[in-house]
Amino acid sequence: MKRIRVGYWGFSEDVLELLIHSEEYELVYVATQQDKIDNRFRILCKEAGVPCHFVITKNELKSIYQNYYVKNIIVYCFGIIIPKDIYEDGVIINIHPGSIYTNRGAHALLWSILLSELDGELNAYRICCNEIDSGELISVVRMKCLDDYTPFDLLNKLNRKLPQVLSDISEYLCGVQVDYPKVFGGIYRHRVEEIDYTINIERDNKSIIKRKINSQISYDGAILCIDNERIRIVRYEELQDRLRMFAKDGRCFDYNG
Repeated sequence: MKRIRVGYWGFSEDVLELLIHSEEYELVYVATQQDKIDNRFRILCKEAGVPCHFVITKNELKSIYQNYYVKNIIVYCFGIIIPKDIYEDGVIINIHPGSIYTNRGAHALLWSILLSELDGELNAYRICCNEIDSGELISVVRMKCLDDYTPFDLLNKLNRKLPQVLSDISEYLCGVQVDYPKVFGGIYRHRVEEIDYTINIERDNKSIIKRKINSQISYDGAILCIDNERIRIVRYEELQDRLRMFAKDGRCFDYNG
């Protein structure tokens, strides 16, 4: 079977390795962001003989796209918005770590941690408009996001579903006749702000508190405000220790956790 020639735009080593070793795809080149990759990413490209280009601007991306006769592009983990003249010319398929119905935006993974009603999802869709995370939906894989998951945990578990997503994309590019819905106007979620991971001990239950803490475990932690003190919390057990300490000091408050 003739393999599908594709370019990969992004910095996911998981997608890179899958495309390099794929029997369905022929990876022609990679466009990535230099500050997002480590040496292993470079080595994978070099050993596979795949040209790796570093891009910063949309114009640089356009130039690379025009230099290769490759119309099919797979995008995952990429920080550059795809220009209109590119997605109108080629078949640009983005893999988004969230639902394009309910969890659009750059912080979809964090919102899946913060909001228990959102599952972990990978959605692959063909970009066909200027609306972020909208288009022709090609593949959906879901998994339950548990209270104890960190963004790293969820991403790793979702990435295990990438072979299925890439297989669905392959069928789409080969013209398999499926009713692919066009999804527009889904819920866009803003970038996570401090208020989103600030713990309210009078209102938040244990599940919400754990999710707020876990969403920020790779950063400085969630925020606990008591008596005008602003404390960073990086573990749920640490929160309990802090509250016990405050109770010994005679401070009273309701705690739903």
